[in-house]
Amino acid sequence: MNMQNSTHKPKTKINQLNQLQFMNSKEKFNQVWDDVMSIATEEEMRLVCNINGTSIKSLESIIHVRTSYSTYDQWVEMEGCEEPKSNVILGVDFSDSINQLKQL
Repeated sequence: MNMQNSTHKPKTKINQLNQLQFMNSKEKFNQVWDDVMSIATEEEMRLVCNINGTSIKSLESIIHVRTSYSTYDQWVEMEGCEEPKSNVILGVDFSDSINQLKQL
């Protein structure tokens, strides 16, 4: 299990989805882990995997809470997983609210 933060990010959504079709389960888990690191900390991910088991399903529970997408494939298809969205909580972007607060 590769729980190290990787700088590898697929360049396009289509390439990312195509890559997953040819991966074994360990490689797919590692790819999902690397992508979920853009929306959760390693500590959060380790905690969820320690409680629920080390599986893609556990990582998808993080994806669901943070983005409201049900599966990794759905998240990749809709968002591309290319940029971290640190101001998004439960699929709601709070960037405008944060910017308004900074102006006060």
